[in-house]
Amino acid sequence: MKMLYDTKQTALFEGGNPEYEYKALINKRYNFPEVVEILSEIDWDFKDFSTQYLTHTFHSYPARFIPQIPLTFIKLFTEERGIVLDPFCGCGTTLVESFLNNRNSIGNDFNPLAALISKVKTTLIEDTQFRYWILSLTEEEIKECV
Repeated sequence: MKMLYDTKQTALFEGGNPEYEYKALINKRYNFPEVVEILSEIDWDFKDFSTQYLTHTFHSYPARFIPQIPLTFIKLFTEERGIVLDPFCGCGTTLVESFLNNRNSIGNDFNPLAALISKVKTTLIEDTQFRYWILSLTEEEIKECV
């Protein structure tokens, strides 16, 4: 199965695609006045964009970000290997996007459910653990997951 994104968050389907054009726009380096201008050019609706990928579908947490919102600010205002702070991280969308874009992140939330969801979404599982888990599933359990 081919994923829509690689680790650099680049769309694989090029040409006339608003999502591809958006990614090309935010993947460049700008000075601060240019960033302010870029922010006014972005259509913040993100209609027809892929918003449910990777761990973003783990839980239907209320009032969650679509990933493009924190992604825009992460790409335009931070450097790779920098630190992103999200003091009200909710279900961890900003933390996931930070990881996917080679940033370290710190998240906090008062809601214990939000903190748990964020931890689950951002905890890496070793390949050997994942393979063991997959092999232990029955066919019926696998069908339920899909």
